[in-house]
Amino acid sequence: MERPCLYIVSTPIGHIGDLSPRARQVLSEADVIACEDTRNFGLLAQRSEIAKKKLVSYHDHGEKEKAQFLVDKMVESLWMMALVSDAGTPAIADPGFHLVAACHQRGVRVSPVPGPCAFISLVACSGLPSNQLNFRGFLPTKTQALGEEIEGWREGEASVIVYESPKRLKKTLEIMRDHIPKARIALGRELTKTHEQILVGTPEELLLAMSDPIRGEICLMIDLSSCEEVSKAPRDLAELMRRGLSMGFGLKDLQPFYRGSGMSKKEFYRFLLELKEGN
Repeated sequence: MERPCLYIVSTPIGHIGDLSPRARQVLSEADVIACEDTRNFGLLAQRSEIAKKKLVSYHDHGEKEKAQFLVDKMVESLWMMALVSDAGTPAIADPGFHLVAACHQRGVRVSPVPGPCAFISLVACSGLPSNQLNFRGFLPTKTQALGEEIEGWREGEASVIVYESPKRLKKTLEIMRDHIPKARIALGRELTKTHEQILVGTPEELLLAMSDPIRGEICLMIDLSSCEEVSKAPRDLAELMRRGLSMGFGLKDLQPFYRGSGMSKKEFYRFLLELKEGN
């Protein structure tokens, strides 16, 4: 095999049987393996009968500086290096970007060893439109920032894929219910593992279907084409809101009616504003 060279090696996201024969070969022949967590890889190597190798830690903290050091060592020692993350494909919402970029800058060959990837697995099993995809990685944790993030998705036509923490999933679905209540969402939990679960529904339907407490790795795919537009608001709702405005109710008083309207909170407020202005 060519030296120096960096192999981007995909590892299982749950099922140990998903480690490919080629991945085993590359990991067995590599001079050095850069790991997001050397302890996690050590367990994988033991279960997969991969011979002990020189392992170096390569994680989010100090990634850029470590990348340059590793590339220098690769060139100096003609290393064949493999990069692995804790699960799935490196550099996809995991460390790897800086190391790959540094290799390209030095003219070091970078080669993929394809395999498991959580969001690609969910896309294939979702039944939602996949001709255009917008992968957003991990979502903002602040409520306002998340709401703004979701509203920004409306500007594109692509289905959106995100990763989410089980601790934040309920709150995230509640915020999605406020902004995109009619969106079809595929939820993948513990993909390829014993308790694998794939659900498809609106934010409200998923909230009702999820058990408590929620455990495991979460991936979401959102079909924005399934959202209803403001212009499709039923006439009887418009008449009801006009009557409320004429009786002196303010926009904030009428805002709770958005839950049965099929609109997001922001859309419904705009709808009320247009009614008030006589449009």
